[in-house]
Amino acid sequence: SMVVIVMLISRLLEVLMSRQQVAIENEKLRSENLQNQYNALKSQLDPHFLFNSLNTIMELIEEDKNLAKGFVARLSEVFRYMLSHSDKKLISLRDEIEFTNDYVFLLKLRHSQLSIDFEIAEDGVAWKVPPLAIQLLIENAVKHNEISKARPLKIKVIQVGDLLEISNSVNEKRTPADGAGMGLKNLMERYRIIAEREVHIENHNNVFKVIIPLIK
Repeated sequence: SMVVIVMLISRLLEVLMSRQQVAIENEKLRSENLQNQYNALKSQLDPHFLFNSLNTIMELIEEDKNLAKGFVARLSEVFRYMLSHSDKKLISLRDEIEFTNDYVFLLKLRHSQLSIDFEIAEDGVAWKVPPLAIQLLIENAVKHNEISKARPLKIKVIQVGDLLEISNSVNEKRTPADGAGMGLKNLMERYRIIAEREVHIENHNNVFKVIIPLIK
């Protein structure tokens, strides 16, 4: 009868609405979980960067106090950038490159045999990356490789379409650096959460390369 049909349709709508509500709640929980994961990853970055910076300052004070003062002055600019972008999941590639140049300036105060070349395409696309993405990879290269007149360290940051390739010559230190690649693991997890895209790593022919996606 018509009454039975109406009741069935009503019941079907209730079931569908209930399922939709469950799906919405599950997605909300998933989003909150991903946000919590991201916040946890982000909280690892500043202490990690600060710890390494303080170590550098302590070493410079012993070697050259004026150089140490210059390092601290430039470091304040770097931290200003980090604080102003700490709440963002993505930052423009242009801004990240400018920040990285400030960071590279700090590195070269201590490592005169370090060279970093940028080849960024002028394609008019407003590409974005996670904050500190490039800095972390450059820091990783400096941390794990010897830098000397006999063995200079060369780093290249090259854009290829919607990818960014950060590569360096491999001159591994005789004594392994502390840490188990926390920065690289952190970056890979942030990409998984933010963009559901993979970071690729290549290590052959004495060249270590990390390929990160650029995001529109």
